Amino acid sequence: MTPGPDQVIACPNCGALEQHGTLVAGNTGRRVSWSDLKVVSPFLRQPPKFVICHACHSCYWLADAPGVGLMPGPFNDPADWPRVNPAWRMAPVVAEPEEAQYYAFLSADLPDDRDQQFHLRMLAFQRRNDSFRSDLTIDDPKPDPVTGEAILSGDAHANVSSLLGLMDPNDSQLLFLSAELHRALGEFDIARDLFQRTTALPDLKVWASKLATLSEKQIATVRKLT
Repeated sequence: MTPGPDQVIACPNCGALEQHGTLVAGNTGRRVSWSDLKVVSPFLRQPPKFVICHACHSCYWLADAPGVGLMPGPFNDPADWPRVNPAWRMAPVVAEPEEAQYYAFLSADLPDDRDQQFHLRMLAFQRRNDSFRSDLTIDDPKPDPVTGEAILSGDAHANVSSLLGLMDPNDSQLLFLSAELHRALGEFDIARDLFQRTTALPDLKVWASKLATLSEKQIATVRKLT
């Protein structure tokens, strides 16, 4: 992985400066995929797509933030950047909202665009799962932890229910995700049946078969696929 210059941006709501790294080159080595479709590639690091401003605490899509300028990153010689604005260096690194902050945004500023709603609710679902990520794979039948709420409830339950409502139940490409959402809701019979119907891709079919087994064992937590 070769980092590039750091990008300084302005919050589109209040103008506060924030920054994030860029990449010149990367690779998918040590990539980890999860049953909730989150992918982590340590050698292909990207800033969060949706962030919360440190100053006004509003949330926004990173792509909507105007670029202010570039400054040297870890692999750049600062001597080549003599006129970097000191305020840029002080700008904090962009941060993804916490789970509760996602729900607050969705409650107050739900986008009209259906695709944006879908992606935001997916990000909120994956953010919720972050506290349950471990080394357990889909081959491991270890039960859900007794501490914490493995099965969704409250705002998390409402978010996933709304997410399911945004999906076409007849879309074969979405069967795997739909099954995973029902598993997270604790609707294990529905999840098992949907996983068993997933045949879109060979790898997906194998993973779905194993997640169907976890559903039969009433295991709700997110698991590693690879």
